[in-house]
Amino acid sequence: MTEVIRRHAEHQYAEELAALKAQDTRQKPANWALSPWAVVQYLMGCTLDNALSFHPNTSASNA
Repeated sequence: MTEVIRRHAEHQYAEELAALKAQDTRQKPANWALSPWAVVQYLMGCTLDNALSFHPNTSASNA
């Protein structure tokens, strides 16, 4: 059996990413789920129109 040490970010933050995607109306590069603007908002922290807040994502530094 394989033990999961840490879930993939796509699974761990699925609800937050879905909310961000729902409000992302900007142009997306081919094969991207989010626009570059949305990626920056997610990583750097923001508050969406529906009042959902993201804190700066520091998971990369915790690896």
